[in-house]
Amino acid sequence: MSLSFMTLLPPALARPTLASLLGPAGVVAAIFAFILAGSVYDLVTRRRIHPAYILGVIFFIIAGPPVRLAIGATPAWHHFVHWAIRQ
Repeated sequence: MSLSFMTLLPPALARPTLASLLGPAGVVAAIFAFILAGSVYDLVTRRRIHPAYILGVIFFIIAGPPVRLAIGATPAWHHFVHWAIRQ
């Protein structure tokens, strides 16, 4: 559940007020701080990082941005977004 929350962080942290204070690198660092906090919590409370959390982080870091960049500019995605907005 915490990883699903982290997928919502980039738009929230990239708002004009925070982005001007942190800059793009600061936004990325803040997101990684949340990821690190989850790992530290698991280590402190359970003495190990849960395998699902590890897989989720790998997917979040590796698959997230490339998929967004690959799909985001396609006409099919734009068509879907226009359809979703009209609903």
